[in-house]
Amino acid sequence: MSASPIRVAVGGGKGGVGKSLVAVNLGVTLAAIGLRTVLVDGDLGTPTLHTLLGVDRIGPTMRALLDRKIGRLDEAMVGTGVPRLSLVAGTSLPGSANISHQEKLKLVRHVRAIDADVVIVDVGAGASFHTLDLFGAGDLRLIVATPELTSLQNAYCFLKAALTREVGAVTRAMGAPESWAKAFDGRDVGRMGAAIEQLATEHPEVARVVRSRIDGFGVRWVGNRVDGAGGSRAIQALPRLAREYLSIETPVVTCIPQSSAMERSVGERSPAMLSARSEPVLARAFDRLAEEVVAFEARPAEPIVPPVAMRESA
Repeated sequence: MSASPIRVAVGGGKGGVGKSLVAVNLGVTLAAIGLRTVLVDGDLGTPTLHTLLGVDRIGPTMRALLDRKIGRLDEAMVGTGVPRLSLVAGTSLPGSANISHQEKLKLVRHVRAIDADVVIVDVGAGASFHTLDLFGAGDLRLIVATPELTSLQNAYCFLKAALTREVGAVTRAMGAPESWAKAFDGRDVGRMGAAIEQLATEHPEVARVVRSRIDGFGVRWVGNRVDGAGGSRAIQALPRLAREYLSIETPVVTCIPQSSAMERSVGERSPAMLSARSEPVLARAFDRLAEEVVAFEARPAEPIVPPVAMRESA
């Protein structure tokens, strides 16, 4: 592994697809192979990771950082009962999800400063800017989907929202006309490849950096509750859609099967991977996911520097 932490963001767009279960059991799997792993509950309104882990005393939460009761998110880490696995809990206090832009930037900055081998951020449901920006705090970005049509649609829309927000920010920071930033950030770009080609005719340097950022976006699909060849084919449709319409390569890492152990784990408040070696197919699915995390190397981000012509005209 790299000496610097690997930051994994887990999203899904639609609630109920099991992304929190995926995050928790991935954390257990990584901790079991000796990696200091921190789970961050990025849902500031309805956090669940502490429940899934059976943690009753959560101590300070992410809210404590925003309220300046702690100076670093590391101070909010609590043990989970699983060796080498810690938790930074979210909060369910009324209004906690309504944070300012500056507070959001502070959270992202402190998430990226956590000292660990792996940091896993479980972002909230939906595609609000808060959720998308926490998702963007990851280097490796996992999107969880089930084979149901509504989940597939929401997963694709979540990817599109995350990617166009990134591209919109790049074009804005590089000094391209605001109309370009709004076109991307508004998510109404049609086919991404064609939009970038058009951008290149007017601002080739901006288009080059945008293309580089897309190529290094680090998205992988995780199928959940997948049974049979039909379910696998449904999940495999997502990379094809992303390639055709968003001009990005997004492989499927693993398909997690429907599992009685996963279902029981919620009521038992104990992650399935603590006892699921008796279900070899489930164990292999999470082993493949852990291998992807360990092998992942983040590409250095293309620097965002306005071209000379734009700087001179500013």
